Amino acid sequence: MTNKTVKTQLETLLKSNPKLLEEMASKILKSETKKTETKAFEVKDPSKVATFGMVMKISATFANMENCPKDIKFGTIRGHFLQRLNDKKKPLTQGQVQKILSLKSLPASDLKAMRAYKKLASI
Repeated sequence: MTNKTVKTQLETLLKSNPKLLEEMASKILKSETKKTETKAFEVKDPSKVATFGMVMKISATFANMENCPKDIKFGTIRGHFLQRLNDKKKPLTQGQVQKILSLKSLPASDLKAMRAYKKLASI
């Protein structure tokens, strides 16, 4: 059998059985819309210094939220938390990252610091 004959036979079968067509379409849609399971964010040692991946997770999480302020974008959030990560005196810890990710929005102190830096950088 050639592809053309198989295609015509399949078309006639589906035209004669609309219910079968509907079932097949619903199965395809269900299989394509399955969500991947997301694991909860786990921290092994809250006192250890955070990682770059954790900073990226914070940035991606809050930049894509609906309640994220319009003037604060992904790069601003990433830059702010990278600066906190690289701080010599008091670096960002994994416990702090876990606490930040459990919040519904960015802390007001962080937003204030980000806006202050943006204002300073624009001068």
